[in-house]
Amino acid sequence: MSDIEILQKNYETFTTVLQKLENKSLIDFVEELGDDLVMSPAAAQKDEYGCFSGGIIDMALKLSQSMRKLDMVAGYNADVESIYKVAFLRAHAECGDSKERMFEPHDSDWHIEKLGLLYKRNPKLNGTTWTTRAIEIATVKQINLTSEEVMALLTAANEHPYNDLARLLKSANTLLVK
Repeated sequence: MSDIEILQKNYETFTTVLQKLENKSLIDFVEELGDDLVMSPAAAQKDEYGCFSGGIIDMALKLSQSMRKLDMVAGYNADVESIYKVAFLRAHAECGDSKERMFEPHDSDWHIEKLGLLYKRNPKLNGTTWTTRAIEIATVKQINLTSEEVMALLTAANEHPYNDLARLLKSANTLLVK
């Protein structure tokens, strides 16, 4: 399967799941991102997971799939919509916030060849974490989150996640490998 076919298949899978969630604000946000979302990498350096066109969508799908499997094994019985919403927001937060994009193609051959930095990070987003950006996106784009979803996004990167949904997100995030 070619890279374009993989991008297309992942996007179709992603939008199918998104439509099933019936979350208008999340659907509107994804539609607003358009092609930028389809082409966005999830990382800047080639040895990091998601450093390729379509990395964000791939990450969102892998996170949600892993979270669902882990939920079954752990017996948490997490809400399926919450799993997808949290996984999708976590992945989108790698792409930037509600206004700024995180990555653009690198224009320095030296950085690409010597350091493997295929993309430049947006300096306007320095000092922000994916957790901060995920909550900012949800707030600005009026994507309603439950208390459990907010705490999952805020604490999944912590040593001791706050709730089962956060534990699922943290574990699924750890499973992401290139």
